[in-house]
Amino acid sequence: TQAPEPPNAEWRSRLCTLRAALAPPYSNRVEFPFQALSIIATPDSSIIISIRIILIRHAESRHSIEKIIAVRSACPGLTERGFAQANTLAQRLQATGELDGASHLLCSPALRARQTAEAIAPILGLPSCIDDQLIEQDTGDAEGQTQAEYDALYGSFIPHREPTRP
Repeated sequence: TQAPEPPNAEWRSRLCTLRAALAPPYSNRVEFPFQALSIIATPDSSIIISIRIILIRHAESRHSIEKIIAVRSACPGLTERGFAQANTLAQRLQATGELDGASHLLCSPALRARQTAEAIAPILGLPSCIDDQLIEQDTGDAEGQTQAEYDALYGSFIPHREPTRP
């Protein structure tokens, strides 16, 4: 959608403020695409913004099957079934055109997320951009341990039951 011509200086100022608010997470890596925004100026000079964001969870991964705590470097990647799932998703997205017009493909640095994004990237015609800010948690010294090893060292822990536990 093309942005309408700004009706006045106040509108331009609001738009610049909005773009500044949206850009910081990607300012050093990705220029936030103005074209991805639907911007409408209303008669009272307020602005209505619409951004389409689609979240795709990684396909089946070995860390889940093997019960390994792996967010960063210890991630062993997708299983064979996971690769098949990622490729099936890519084929569906291509057939349906659900992501036509996508301007960016961001993924976390976890190998499972990168491999899923790499299956989707060719159908979008976009490279996948790794973004460290997409890591859901920092597992610290637990990275690479099995759940059994973690439990033996630190005691059983279920994150959603004790979200503030160190």
